Amino acid sequence: MSLSITANSKCPYLLQKSGKRITDFEKAWDAARIAAGVPEALFHDLRRTAVTRMVEAGLSENEAMQISGHRTRAVFDRYHIVSEGRLKQNAQKLEDHLKMLQAPRDGADNGADKKSLVS
Repeated sequence: MSLSITANSKCPYLLQKSGKRITDFEKAWDAARIAAGVPEALFHDLRRTAVTRMVEAGLSENEAMQISGHRTRAVFDRYHIVSEGRLKQNAQKLEDHLKMLQAPRDGADNGADKKSLVS
């Protein structure tokens, strides 16, 4: 089964099959997830995946919230899943940033960099 979610000037429906309106969403969803090899998938999982991918692609969390329609930060945080790989990437970014701050500038270290880390 091919479920289309793209704009189509010949068919005004968001969810369609071969240009025709989907009238039984549950039946269409069941067929789509089985055909995709993920029979346990929930439709709601798509929103969680979309939010996570938007943030990983570099959109700010505020932008992702606006696109996904989340009105509160608490609900958005339940949808935004931070992977272990992303946590490791962010730890590396922080380490690189701290090393840059600690590196002497122009060969002269007057202690200003170290003081700024404490304040």
